Amino acid sequence: MAPKPKDFRKDLPFGLEAEQAFLSAYAPFIEKANLDDLRAVDFSIFGTEVLLELKADRYTSGNVFLERWSDKEAKKPGGPWKAYLDGATYLAYWLVNQGVWYFFDIEALLACLDGLDLKPYEKEVRNRGYCTFGYAIPVKLLKGCYSEHLCEFRKD
Repeated sequence: MAPKPKDFRKDLPFGLEAEQAFLSAYAPFIEKANLDDLRAVDFSIFGTEVLLELKADRYTSGNVFLERWSDKEAKKPGGPWKAYLDGATYLAYWLVNQGVWYFFDIEALLACLDGLDLKPYEKEVRNRGYCTFGYAIPVKLLKGCYSEHLCEFRKD
């Protein structure tokens, strides 16, 4: 039996709550970048034009899911590839249930990914009407591409 398709609208409230918690915790340093566009880069570093994208997940597997195509058939970029195209310099990947977030320089992350055999980590996520494609990568494989930060806050 095929897995039930995911519904992006059910994950959206989690993402919005995570953004608000992240903003509240780091408000002296970041500000909301795009108030009107939910699909745009999330934050700017206060007083600069440097953009930061936040990805929040509930995973406890030790993996990060880096979405390559938000719509595989239409070849719509996702994840760090989309963030880079949208002008983001950094990606904060928050594993909410583990109380840790990883801070990636997006250019360095993409260069790191170019040097990896990603085939074993490929993953498709069926949604209603489209398919997302990306890589569920053990974060330890990306060592050297990020800095790790323990959270003093958790999204429960």
